[in-house]
Amino acid sequence: MSPHRIHPYFDIDSDPTNWDILQFLEAIPSSELCNTQTFFKQIDSYLKSLEVISEEDNERGVKAHCLLHLYREGNIGSELQEDEDEDDNLVATFKDTYLKMAQDRKWKLSSGEVVEDILYKKYRHSKQEALAHSWILDLGNKDMESLFSKPAWQEIRSHVPALPPADPSMAKLMSEFAVTETTIKLRKLLHQTAALQGETYNREKDYDLEWVCFVVRKMVTLFEGSDLFSDNLEGWYDVNIWSLIVDHCLQNLEGMKTVRKESTCMATAKRKNQKRTKTGKGNHTKIGRRFDGIVRTNGDEDFEYGLMEVAKTSRGGQTATKWIDTIFKVAKALHDMMSHLAEYVNYKEDTVRKLQLVGLINSGLKAQLIRMNCPKGHVCILTRSTPQEVPTSIKGFRALFHLMTTVWQMKQIIKDCEATVNTRHSAETQQEFFKLLMGEEEEDEGGAITTDNVEIPGSINTPPKAKKAGEIPHW
Repeated sequence: MSPHRIHPYFDIDSDPTNWDILQFLEAIPSSELCNTQTFFKQIDSYLKSLEVISEEDNERGVKAHCLLHLYREGNIGSELQEDEDEDDNLVATFKDTYLKMAQDRKWKLSSGEVVEDILYKKYRHSKQEALAHSWILDLGNKDMESLFSKPAWQEIRSHVPALPPADPSMAKLMSEFAVTETTIKLRKLLHQTAALQGETYNREKDYDLEWVCFVVRKMVTLFEGSDLFSDNLEGWYDVNIWSLIVDHCLQNLEGMKTVRKESTCMATAKRKNQKRTKTGKGNHTKIGRRFDGIVRTNGDEDFEYGLMEVAKTSRGGQTATKWIDTIFKVAKALHDMMSHLAEYVNYKEDTVRKLQLVGLINSGLKAQLIRMNCPKGHVCILTRSTPQEVPTSIKGFRALFHLMTTVWQMKQIIKDCEATVNTRHSAETQQEFFKLLMGEEEEDEGGAITTDNVEIPGSINTPPKAKKAGEIPHW
């Protein structure tokens, strides 16, 4: 439909905020509305005009998307509720977020490709929620990879932080255990390391070594039995495997706690309640998504740095519906956590760019590390490590230490991220602190106000339809 066929009601000079279907119909002579055929022609003109305008990348386009959504959902005449309904309008909210982005703050690659522009072009008409709607670029998603040229994709991947190197003392101990061929020899080697429990034990220095021995000692008893070969329930794996490998590893995180079993993500709750201004009936506080474990700080205001989630099954691998659904859930929560921490450090760019958050997904004996960082522009990138598995016999013992090293690296990432966040308390120079107290902003050589703040758009609210039984968000 060409622009000249847009109904005169939507004149280019009209104010989009005043558009609504009732006002549209009031502008038509009542004699015409009395004729059923004429009435439906006017409705058809109204809808087709909105469809054309919705293609515009401006305020008119956003309003048109919202009005089309209201009409198709059967909410004719409900435009006065736009502020509440627009949160559920996936396309309109995505478009509105994109239009607010400053062009010079976007992520422009060496090839000239702009990441935000490419994501928007691909997903702007999609009514099924994707991670891209929250400006998350999943490096493990082939559809997203296909949007970029090969050099561009390699450049994006180059911004994934390297994993922390393993502690030499811990790696040496693991290597000694890894070449042991029988449980009898393992018990003997464990006896030789018993000195870690004596007077020479230093928690700060030896905790990780003790953790390695603790896990190995438990695995010896499992290798000698048959439980690892059984089809156990989720709770069995939590108690006998993951609490040893994950929870005990994280217990020496100073000033933090690992909250287990259906823990609510506080960062997601904060995002869901950002427009809440009153209490009472119908205005209850919304809660965040629940996870099997969340690593957060102690104190009145919780800051979250990592999470754990159990996928119901690993059958089908990473392409299984349940695994995809779990990745999606974890990714959005990590993005909420990133937004919360970015706000806490006042969106200071050199701080935000160093933040990295982690999640661990496990199912049965398998586990996968998920990481998120925000290297450029408004986009966060999601990185999936290669899935790893707890061995069922001593023959595959080395696989256990690869997995344990990954969990240890998860702990180091959490430590590093907290240390980065804590730099917000570092003292400015005398001149910088003076300007801060005076409320002065720094200017560049040309006299323009400079800013080193980074903008991370909040995660998009999942549309109600995606919450129905049997439906999950798709990529």
